Amino acid sequence: MLERMSSTQSDTGDCIVRARELAPLISAALDAFIALAATKVPKTKTFVLRDNAVVQSQVALAEAKLASARAYLLQVLEETWATAVRGEALALSQRAALKLAGTYAVHQGKDVVDTVYHAAGATAIFESNPFERRFRDVHTVIQQVQAQFANFEMVGQVLLGLPSQSKLI
Repeated sequence: MLERMSSTQSDTGDCIVRARELAPLISAALDAFIALAATKVPKTKTFVLRDNAVVQSQVALAEAKLASARAYLLQVLEETWATAVRGEALALSQRAALKLAGTYAVHQGKDVVDTVYHAAGATAIFESNPFERRFRDVHTVIQQVQAQFANFEMVGQVLLGLPSQSKLI
């Protein structure tokens, strides 16, 4: 199946690969924060982070971002895989959907890592804690072409019926 993919489809697939590679890292960052929140008492407070209503809301939103991005990505992959199994080339709209799902998943993951990084406070800046490396890793991926914010522009052009200005869709 992969042999039949054009270079454009391969470039689109790179974003899916990046999202897949980041998934465990992002989940681990959220899990590490949940563990930290059970024990860390900020210097200006008398209670642990998990007892803070803002932190509770941030964790819930982070979980929703991860779950919704994953569900959307899996839905698009299922739909495009069915086309590929039939031996058909992916339509422009399907390639755009793949680009959108992968880029969206990476950006939602970045938002989750940013949230837990900042909520962890000064703890997050030290290399001895998992947050610093995960923060750096996710931001490195965002800088690469497969996950840049400009991908949303490319997909938007397709969704609006405009000619695609990119060879990456």
